[in-house]
Amino acid sequence: MSQLNTHYRQLRDTAQSREQTLKSIWENPPRLNQTQLDQFMLAHQYYVERRPRGRRMIMRFLQLHTLSLKDRNMTEAELTGSCLYACDLRGTNFERANLYCADLRLIDATDANFFRADLRGVTLRGAILTRALLDGADLRSAVVAVADEVRGLAILRHKRDAATNRGPALGEDGETAEFAVDFTDASLAGAKLQGANLKHANFKGANLAGANLQGARLDGADLQGAILTGVDLSRLGLYPSQLVGCVVDPTPEAREQAAFLGVRIEEAERWWTTGGKQGHPAMMDGEDLRVIVDIFAGRSLTAMSARDALGVGVNFSGAMLQSARFDGADLRTANFEGADLRGASFANANLTRARFAGAQIGPLLINNRIVRSTNFEGARNPDLSGAEAVHPDLAVGAG
Repeated sequence: MSQLNTHYRQLRDTAQSREQTLKSIWENPPRLNQTQLDQFMLAHQYYVERRPRGRRMIMRFLQLHTLSLKDRNMTEAELTGSCLYACDLRGTNFERANLYCADLRLIDATDANFFRADLRGVTLRGAILTRALLDGADLRSAVVAVADEVRGLAILRHKRDAATNRGPALGEDGETAEFAVDFTDASLAGAKLQGANLKHANFKGANLAGANLQGARLDGADLQGAILTGVDLSRLGLYPSQLVGCVVDPTPEAREQAAFLGVRIEEAERWWTTGGKQGHPAMMDGEDLRVIVDIFAGRSLTAMSARDALGVGVNFSGAMLQSARFDGADLRTANFEGADLRGASFANANLTRARFAGAQIGPLLINNRIVRSTNFEGARNPDLSGAEAVHPDLAVGAG
């Protein structure tokens, strides 16, 4: 621990030698082992929970490579310039954390939370951020610079460790084959990505709604199935082939359908209130339901059919949707909280970040006989935590 204390004393050095100290620490950063890191993370957890003996983690320019921070609460942690190369960050909470210019190469941050985190200047070559939450994160370019007697200003960069041989060697152009960052199904809604280098990044199924991508490098990026609503695509230099299958803003033709879809909802409710004597169940197969995003909430829509519909972000909360059909629908970030989904089918639907808290997902019973079980077979990323199964032993499990 004496090495770490020396490190912090250096950081508090006089302003006159601060630039020299910073460069020295960057080139020869202190190294923590797993036991030491665990102690600091526990103290930080106490800090977050406002418990006695809590202390905020402030670890600038440290070597933490290959260590595990899995499932830890790192909210508001200070890790500026630190090396987290190949660290296990699965499920870690970095909400509002400062990771300015940190080395995040080859990290596994599956299901991690970077909500409003400062990720400016981070190195993400080969990182895995599958299903990670980066909403509101700042991923703009940035550098750490110090005064230099010869060059005037020296830019500090992460590099391969000569002693441990860790980290990918950089070519003359600063690129490596390991650059492809995996953002599969990650949520980057509202993220600040201005000027970010995202060449060959994998954004399959990622939520980039409202993200600022001005000046970002997206050469070779895979955007298959990405949500790009509210994104200015005109200046990104993307080929049309890169946008195939992407979810963009509703077309004028889809918006013109809004009134007709509303009529179908009214007919479906009349069918339910009259016991099937008038009206008919809502038929929404293949429709863009985003144009009536809030009309479904609290409505009686038993037996509604929305196969292969586009329902990204649609609000179904509190709706009666017994025996509804959502097979093959895109329901990412949709809200089913408190809905009655007994006997509904979500076969092969995309349910990434759809919310089901308080929803009834047990089998549909009529006269105490099971008519149909709720079906999630083949559904993508279903998270049914908080849902209520009336007979969970009989309900079909999530695929």
